[in-house]
Amino acid sequence: MKADGNPLAQNELGRRLTTWSERIEPHTNKILAGLLAITVGVVLVMVLRRAGAANTAKVWTEFYECRTAADYETFVEDFPASPATSWARVEAARQRMIDGYRLSLTNRSDSVKGLKKAQEHFRAALQGDAPPEIRERALAGLAMAEEALCSGDTKPVVEGYKKLLQEFPETYYKKWAEHRIELLGKPETGEFYAWYAKQDPKPTDRPAPQDGRPIIPGIPGGGDLPKLDDIFSSDLMKELKEPVKPDSSKPEAPKTEAPKPGEEPKADAPKADAPKTDAPKTDAPKTEGDKPAAAPELPKPEKTDASPATPPKGEEKPAEPATDAKKE
Repeated sequence: MKADGNPLAQNELGRRLTTWSERIEPHTNKILAGLLAITVGVVLVMVLRRAGAANTAKVWTEFYECRTAADYETFVEDFPASPATSWARVEAARQRMIDGYRLSLTNRSDSVKGLKKAQEHFRAALQGDAPPEIRERALAGLAMAEEALCSGDTKPVVEGYKKLLQEFPETYYKKWAEHRIELLGKPETGEFYAWYAKQDPKPTDRPAPQDGRPIIPGIPGGGDLPKLDDIFSSDLMKELKEPVKPDSSKPEAPKTEAPKPGEEPKADAPKADAPKTDAPKTDAPKTEGDKPAAAPELPKPEKTDASPATPPKGEEKPAEPATDAKKE
């Protein structure tokens, strides 16, 4: 490009622009390629950031869905380099340590396995650039697990608590660590752990019902209660299994008492009283040694001729007196 005859050539700005354009013109394609690469890079970074945010959200969702130590261990295997991996290791170690404490008095072998597994997780959480929150929890848990596995030598345990206090002087576990350091410095504490390590409690079988004998609290072995086999083989159960047969014997008739002499039979239902009539009486002379007949309890119906009652057998009849009519 020639500057002769061009009015801009006389201008300093125009001269400089012309110079730069001449210099850039051979590298125009390279400059365009560079701009395109920068644009693509910016777009790629934005996409990766969005994908990373979505992946991080998924990771934390998986973390919060874990419940047991096995769940956290599976999470560590699936996401070994995620931000939540260290937290998963600490949580898995904490639950393994709790299980070890719980089994220490009933199943020593499983207790030791759980505590050693907790130590592995705590040590793994301390590796790399772990955040302070992770290191604090991991150091405290590692010292506690070391104490639970102590066999009499308390120095490693004391060093673990001291390391926690050195890195975190105002730790949440400060009072606990100081208290444990004080107790572990006493000889009797080491003697106790030496004795405790020799104990080997093993799991016992779940108590059986003892051949059907129910176990009653306060009565060892169920007391003197009979066994179920004895109950089912008893005569009572045999009788219960057999169908009940109706009784072929006839029911006995109710007993009735015969009326005594001189007494009238008792009526079941009240009877209407017969009308009373006054019968003419005759005066009979009384004789010594003779007894008059017993008068009836109930009045008899009226008769035309009144006669004395019949005396009971074995007694003499009274003599019939002579009436005034015969004398006349």
